[in-house]
Parts: sequence; C-alpha cells; structure tokens
Amino acid sequence: IYNDMENFKYLDIDALKYNLSCYSSKNICLMVKANAYGHGIEEIVKFSSKYVEAFGVVNIKEALKVRALTKKRIIIFAPVVDFKLCHEFNIEFMIENEDELRKAIIYECTNLLHLAINTGMNRFGTKSEIVLKNINNILNANNIMLNSIYTHFSDTEDIHKTKKQYNKFCALRNLIKQNVPICFGGSKIYNYNFSFDMLRLGIGAYG
Repeated sequence: IYNDMENFKYLDIDALKYNLSCYSSKNICLMVKANAYGHGIEEIVKFSSKYVEAFGVVNIKEALKVRALTKKRIIIFAPVVDFKLCHEFNIEFMIENEDELRKAIIYECTNLLHLAINTGMNRFGTKSEIVLKNINNILNANNIMLNSIYTHFSDTEDIHKTKKQYNKFCALRNLIKQNVPICFGGSKIYNYNFSFDMLRLGIGAYG
C-alpha cells in the first residue's frame, strides 16, 4: 500500500481498509513500529483508529508519538525501562520476568501489564515454568490482574509448527491462575481454530 519512487509517496487507504477488514472478526492491535513499517505512523494511526482497539509499538518513543495522535490503547511489545512515562501517559507494556513485574509495582503500573510467553519466536517472553510460577505468586500476593497473556507465532504458514506453539502456549499459560484475555501475533492466524481475544497484527495489515 506504499510506494516511494523519486520522492513520490503514495499511501493507498482503501487497501489498508480492506486489509484490516480481513481481520475484523477479532479485536485488533495494529503494529505501527518502525514508522508503521515505513508507511508513515501519523497517517496510519489517524486513519485506522476507528478500526482497531489498540496500537502496538516497541519503545516509549514510538508510544509517545502515537499517544499524541490518539486516546486508543497503546502496548509496547518489548522490554521497557521507562516505567514512569508508561504510568504518566497510560502506556501498556509487556513483562517477561519477575524483576520487570516488581518494577511495575514500584512505579504503580500494575494496571498496564501484558505477560509475554515465548513459544518459539524467540524474541521476547519467557518459556520458563519456574519464572511463570514466580510471576503467578507475585500477581496473587499483590492482587494484580494482567491485561493479557500473549505469544507470537513464528510462521503461521507452517501448520505443524504453529499448532505446536499453540499447545506450548496453552500449557504455559495455565501456570498463571487468572482468567484474562489472550492475544496472538501472526498475520494468518485466521486459518486456525484457536481461541483468543485479540490479534496483534503487523505486516499482514500492510502487505
């Protein structure tokens, strides 16, 4: 939906609208990291705000830029260090270990948390049963409810691999004794009969 040749910039809004409509049966968290994959973060956020529930970024700089454009939910899908700014600007973020959870408690960000589980993408998230059990104990001790538990599928075109990741996610997710929303990342997740509440949509919205 984007062209840039000899300083000519073209964003096909109809194409973006169609792409988003393909996933309209689920709540969408639209990834706008890296200047919305080069498409222009301001244009994408302004247009798509009425079609999505949240926007996803990878750092606080991107989050603050999106916050200046919308009141929609914003989620940082990478480790954060700016807990104070997340609290101030109502920016949600992922945690993947006990230390990050404890810092979120210190900075009064416990209403902003999403737990990342690594099932094979191997970017962020934990795959340790011990870590998840410790997180569960801290959550319970402090009466904290997560906003979601999520994972990112590494290759949704590979059916065997994706189903293996899903089964691993379900097993690890059950170590957290909370009934909270599930979020999945993967552009072709609609091909699977998986139960989830939100789709983290990245390049699938733009290609």
